[in-house]
Amino acid sequence: MSAPDTEPILPLGAAAQEPPVLPGPPPRRYPEDIQTPWGWTDFAIFTGFGLISYLFLSTILVMAFYARGVTLTQLKGSSFVSSLFAVLDTLLIWLGLFGYLYFTIRVSHQKPLWKTLGWRRFPGSISQRTAVITCLLGGSAFALLIGLASSLVGSKAKLPIELFFQDRRSIWIMMVMAVVVAPLAEETLFRGYLYPLLARTMGISGGVLLTGILFGGFHAMQLWGGWGQIVLLILVGIVFTYVRAITGTVLASYLLHLSYNFFLFASFYFATSGFHKLPPITH
Repeated sequence: MSAPDTEPILPLGAAAQEPPVLPGPPPRRYPEDIQTPWGWTDFAIFTGFGLISYLFLSTILVMAFYARGVTLTQLKGSSFVSSLFAVLDTLLIWLGLFGYLYFTIRVSHQKPLWKTLGWRRFPGSISQRTAVITCLLGGSAFALLIGLASSLVGSKAKLPIELFFQDRRSIWIMMVMAVVVAPLAEETLFRGYLYPLLARTMGISGGVLLTGILFGGFHAMQLWGGWGQIVLLILVGIVFTYVRAITGTVLASYLLHLSYNFFLFASFYFATSGFHKLPPITH
């Protein structure tokens, strides 16, 4: 004889109660300006693409210069040739990286390119015109402060970047690059693409700090041997990123960067009588 069935009989239409769900921590909320669709895997692919592009495009450019009769000795020793090569090489790499970003953001993620990369209007609580003027004046004042600090720090080493400041043509090329291209490209990549990823991983403060360090490290080869200048440039990167973080837009750090670079070259222009009286390279 089998044991009686002890399963309780529920009233018709009744359902078994589910165990209570314990409340968990609320999902972490990030500021809207760092809610981007890419993660670390995307960044690793982007970095690999950039390295391959750099090697490939630089090799192609060297071959193109060689076909025009430019030797490797001239590339390393001539101020004008070196600056022209550096600018063209950088432009090609930037174009390749921006092409990759356009494809992944617009085509793959189906997102608006510039807004997703952090290019937004200033917060509505302040006047757009006032914000723009403040950033431009702030960038110039910051450049003056950093320039004074750099002169106090000094450097006994010959900095690689000095090669580009030995004749007027080279300086004009570098000035156009530094004012027109560099702020747009570097702010988009560092403060638009990299910072949101670091901020979501390490928090806002950690993201600001590490982005600034990486920004300074990116320029370290130009200032190799001038360790004080490299530290100051890291500080510049941190300040740029901090302004981008508190305003929520890359436009703020772009305007700072633009006026910062313009002020440095404008000061050098007037100090050298229009790049005619260049200081001798004494190292």
